[in-house]
Amino acid sequence: MVWVAKKATNASLEDIADALEKGDKIIVGLDANEIWSPLRDAMTGSPVEQTNGGHAVWVTGIDTEPDGSVKIILNDSGTDSGQMKAVDAQDFLNAWDDYGNLLLVADTPELV
Repeated sequence: MVWVAKKATNASLEDIADALEKGDKIIVGLDANEIWSPLRDAMTGSPVEQTNGGHAVWVTGIDTEPDGSVKIILNDSGTDSGQMKAVDAQDFLNAWDDYGNLLLVADTPELV
């Protein structure tokens, strides 16, 4: 099987969802501090910017919880508990934005 990688910046959650739907493999660059130890503003509940911890993770899914909240499912080789880790979408988007919404997609093109 041949995998071909494509790079995109300023990607969206919809881009990730589309790639997952096709069965593509996805790696994103993000701030690890903001997904593993997220902080929230006490007044607004919005994610807070933290000291940058550059990292890359494999995105394996997007789930919507019964309460309507969205979770991004990750595999992260940087932590022992990093398999199938569910991260709140707000925290993921905050961390991903720090790296320009960098998206690497590997797919298997049809061979002619």
